[in-house]
Amino acid sequence: MTPEMIAAGWAKVGDFSEGATNPESNQEMMEVIMNNMEKEKEREAAAAQAAPPKSGLASEDIFNMMGAYLDGGHGKETVGKVKAVLGFNILKKKGAKPSLVFEIDLKNGQGSVK
Repeated sequence: MTPEMIAAGWAKVGDFSEGATNPESNQEMMEVIMNNMEKEKEREAAAAQAAPPKSGLASEDIFNMMGAYLDGGHGKETVGKVKAVLGFNILKKKGAKPSLVFEIDLKNGQGSVK
């Protein structure tokens, strides 16, 4: 961020016609803050999901999608059915050392991918 960028957008600094709130209590103020934090977390999760795989392997995308699904709380029913922790070693080439290692926890909480 440069001073020129700030100067170019200065008109927006004092423009409260969009997105402005006027909470009347601390509780209303905290609700606005928490909603903004949730939206930011969702944006970060979407950006992480859209990020290209670091390893170049398609399996990394698949495990990242499974992680996002479980992080969204959609795996509660699956956790109740599977009740296990699964480990995966992903190899680029047969006999090579694992390029990626994933653990899918379908035993605890809402599930997770590490």
